[in-house]
Amino acid sequence: MTRIKEWNPVIFMYFLTMILLLIGILQNITLMETKAETVKSGIMGENLTWQYSSDGTLTISGNGSMPDYTIEANYYTGITTDVPWANYLEDITKIVVSGNIDNVGKCAFSDCVSIKQVSLPGSIKKSVKQHLRDVQG
Repeated sequence: MTRIKEWNPVIFMYFLTMILLLIGILQNITLMETKAETVKSGIMGENLTWQYSSDGTLTISGNGSMPDYTIEANYYTGITTDVPWANYLEDITKIVVSGNIDNVGKCAFSDCVSIKQVSLPGSIKKSVKQHLRDVQG
């Protein structure tokens, strides 16, 4: 009769630890590969598009003027805004406006609290200071 050897608890824990570490490493590799993939995008008006990437970049491109937006502070509900990228206001670290855009809409970037860099094209004609007044960073 063949006798099956029992697993040594130390060896079992060693193999279990190695398997869990391998799973964790594989998950991290997958996350790193998808970091800069587009999270959300959309259309503004007829000739403008916006795109938010998980690396914190909001890109606005196209031709024409950006629409104006509104922002409202409410004691009970907090900040509400109608910008299409409202879900990412706290995560946006870089704003890139490209193309032949001649105006930044009012309140477009209000309450983007993590901005580190803003890139605007030379085609911007209207003053953008008032539109970037609440941008911090």
